[in-house]
Amino acid sequence: MKIGLEVTSVITDEPTGIARYINGLISAFSDEIEDHRKLILYYKLSRLHKRSSWSRPENLKVREYYKSYWPVSKNVDIIHGLDVWVPFWSNVKKVVTIHDLLILKQIGNEIASEKFHHRKERLYKKISKQADCFITVSESTKRDLVNLLNVSPDKVNVVYHGVDESFFPQENAVVSRVRNKYGLKRDYLLFVGTISERKNTERLVEAFSRSKASSYLDLVLAGTVSYKGDKTLRAVKKYHLDSKVKILGFVEEDDLPALYSGAIGFVFPTLYEGFGLPVLEAMACATPVLAGNKGAVPEISGNLAIYVNPLDTCEITEAIDRLPETPQSQIARCVDHANSFTWKRCVGQTLNIYRKLLQ
Repeated sequence: MKIGLEVTSVITDEPTGIARYINGLISAFSDEIEDHRKLILYYKLSRLHKRSSWSRPENLKVREYYKSYWPVSKNVDIIHGLDVWVPFWSNVKKVVTIHDLLILKQIGNEIASEKFHHRKERLYKKISKQADCFITVSESTKRDLVNLLNVSPDKVNVVYHGVDESFFPQENAVVSRVRNKYGLKRDYLLFVGTISERKNTERLVEAFSRSKASSYLDLVLAGTVSYKGDKTLRAVKKYHLDSKVKILGFVEEDDLPALYSGAIGFVFPTLYEGFGLPVLEAMACATPVLAGNKGAVPEISGNLAIYVNPLDTCEITEAIDRLPETPQSQIARCVDHANSFTWKRCVGQTLNIYRKLLQ
């Protein structure tokens, strides 16, 4: 069995979300497959000028491609698109991973521009008709795929992400070094993700401003400003939180375990998640979690977080004040739960799907 992975989304200057998922999967594939000649990583020719931003695995073959024309000889039995898209090559089985379908559930331009919405809608409809099978990262996303795009449930397989082994409770010295690096002098609540409408950061800031916790904690937003993130920045000004809300921008993955470990709590009341990897990363670092109750997060987190309606600011405020009181017994269960999500299991299940497809 010769496998091709479409990994274009990993070639970026700031690997977050899906790029980190792809890196985790590539590493696990490399460990599981004995003959590395049977695994080829493909990326779009349009990303050629950015390839220096990607630390490409030395032991795996990497090739550029252009639509269905090049390379002429595909030399794989399966091509797996790890971020929605897959090249439509003839005589090759096509597998597509779907992370979430929120763009099809929302009306208007709340989470993305109208142009982006229409482009994604066309892509999803095309993929839904031409892929041989799908992998979704949660049961929640599988339901959306079946209901919104009329895909047969028999063609959809659920495979959970893994949590990298670097996410565990960090020693005090490591936490102190990273806190000093980012100028975090006071205890804090942590959010990791883009500062955007989709991630609900404006309501998070408003809820924090009303909380008792804001009198003795800072709110740290670890992520870049994205679509409609300017509304969050205005909320910081509106509620006079310039000294209490710290916006870090993009944070290197190596620093994340210490940021999680140093936080009093992790706050993630997002509008919707197809999986919600930061929730598990926080749990793995023994940090109590507040999360939105929409999408896959309750499924993924094993009902071990404090859940809120992400549209209810008062509910988020009340949960913020309860978060530091999370019992140690529950935190220990969270660590065990997060550690059950491994990339080894993820790749093993994925390989089984390939074998079944080729039978």
